[in-house]
Amino acid sequence: MAVTAVPVVVNQDIRALTPASDVDPFFLQQQLTYLEHEILRRTAKPGTTVESIELAALLQLEVFLPPVSEQRAISRWLAAIAQVLNSARTDLRSVVSLLDAYKRAVLLKALSGRWDKSRPARQVTLGDIADIQGGLTLGKRYGGAELVPRPYLRVANVQRGWLDLEEVRDVLVSPAEAQRYKLLPGDILMNEGGDSDKLGRGWVWNDEIPDCIHQNHVFRARLSDREFPPEFISLYANELGRDYFLSEAKQTTNLASISKTKLSGLPIRLPNADDARAALRAYEDQTRWTEAVRTQALSAIDTADAAEASAIRKAFEGRLVPAARGEPAPTLLLNDADVRTHRSDRGRVEKGSTVNILIEMLDHWPDNGLTFATVRDQVPSDYESLKDAIFDLLAGADPKLEQRYSDEDQAMKFFRKST
Repeated sequence: MAVTAVPVVVNQDIRALTPASDVDPFFLQQQLTYLEHEILRRTAKPGTTVESIELAALLQLEVFLPPVSEQRAISRWLAAIAQVLNSARTDLRSVVSLLDAYKRAVLLKALSGRWDKSRPARQVTLGDIADIQGGLTLGKRYGGAELVPRPYLRVANVQRGWLDLEEVRDVLVSPAEAQRYKLLPGDILMNEGGDSDKLGRGWVWNDEIPDCIHQNHVFRARLSDREFPPEFISLYANELGRDYFLSEAKQTTNLASISKTKLSGLPIRLPNADDARAALRAYEDQTRWTEAVRTQALSAIDTADAAEASAIRKAFEGRLVPAARGEPAPTLLLNDADVRTHRSDRGRVEKGSTVNILIEMLDHWPDNGLTFATVRDQVPSDYESLKDAIFDLLAGADPKLEQRYSDEDQAMKFFRKST
């Protein structure tokens, strides 16, 4: 959904609305975006090739329409909020990217031996140290043979450095196949291919599902030395093996795959078992802190998304009153009938009272900040009202609070903004 900046021509699959003179196009576009799910629920209709929107039903949709001056004020206010939050989200995503890059750099150092060059290693191939096997080919005909049900892993289940076991399917196989393809704890799973990013990716099986087997597009590598940490080999293949897999894969226009023979030839710099475990510990020790920061950054992104959604919701319920610097704030109120139609205040604490409580708390706000949970314990307010009030103090015309990560507490906290 967008507002045109130049004259355009549209085809039959696009609905174009020309706002009346007393309707701000950006305000209408923002409101229709907010109402997207309701629009689809009311107006979507099936088509021969694609679904479409029934124009007559769309034109019956009720929208909130204050005077045009207030429409423009709301539109500007929402744009300003979006700009602030987009900037915050960009910075937070940069933090996540930097953390991921740092973790990968530390991992590569640990796997390549650069973390402690005094420790010896030998050059081997995966086939030298592991028994590699392809999995079950689906779609076989068994006639009247006795079959047993078994869960099996597909390419989608085997991710890079983790296993997605949300959806594991079952298949009927012969007892001999169930035994042959049964996965054991410590088995290393590696994908045959698909898209190029799937080549060789995988992780270690720890018997998460009893009697599980694997499909033919998922290889199983079982180390000869069962004392050697399989995580080291899996991480090595996931990171240092990528270029090898790409260079040795058989590739078509959209697909890439690697054979068992090529997989067996993966070159590995192999330390002894004790040094491999030490390398993994060094990696974990140097990166353990990153997960808490990463989680907090992703949580802050979710908070920004929720804050923007809250602002948009208030705007189109007639509850957003932007305070223009140096100018009286425009009054954005629905008439009484509209208020009864669009919102219910039963059981809700007035946001204004919550803001006032927070402002009173500023005089005694601790220098080391407060988490949302702590604020919630101290302020008698429902969750939504408190969240809206905090957002007003974070992103208003005169911000009183700022949110940032506390290294000491390893948590996102609210701090009193310096004047």
